[in-house]
Amino acid sequence: MQPNPNRALSQIQDGKMGSVEVIVTGYIVDPSSSSIAINLYNWQKDPATNTDFPFGRFGIRLDDFPDIVNLTPSAVLGYILYDVFIERQEDFQRKAAFICKFYKNGTP
Repeated sequence: MQPNPNRALSQIQDGKMGSVEVIVTGYIVDPSSSSIAINLYNWQKDPATNTDFPFGRFGIRLDDFPDIVNLTPSAVLGYILYDVFIERQEDFQRKAAFICKFYKNGTP
């Protein structure tokens, strides 16, 4: 569905995949000494695509749900990371929760 019919489709909307979104959640243990939070920040601020991966430079492997989620990025298919949320857990000061949102982009 095009939310604004007076505008051209974005790369995601025109990707022929429909709206396939994958949300990955988890915890960072001891975030003050882990590089995971800065990696997530860098991944979100860096370009979502490049010349090798024009439809997204991320892949996901999830062994217990492989048929829909698993993807190795290629020249015709990839995931685009579009949102990262990190929250410090008040009750557990050595944990930070994270949520990463990806769109599947390209042609199947």
